[in-house]
Amino acid sequence: MHIYKNEDKFYQVGLIGLWEATLTFDERKGRFSNYAYTYMKGKILSQMNRNNQWNSKHIHTQGEFYLIGRCNTGSHHLNKIRCVLPV
Repeated sequence: MHIYKNEDKFYQVGLIGLWEATLTFDERKGRFSNYAYTYMKGKILSQMNRNNQWNSKHIHTQGEFYLIGRCNTGSHHLNKIRCVLPV
């Protein structure tokens, strides 16, 4: 896996996955190395998916958006300001 952001975080997720794999391993079903690799990879991919979902909902790097706020004139009407972020 080519992880280039948050390497320390995903390393920690992998270690937690390894620890959980030792707790749930059943030696009748195969070798531990295969099980641990698959379990750790699944944990890391799940965390990446959660990060991507969070980022897509909370971080906007391109396109346009609207700022909604009150004007400084004391009026209670809301102003809608169109902003375009550079690409």
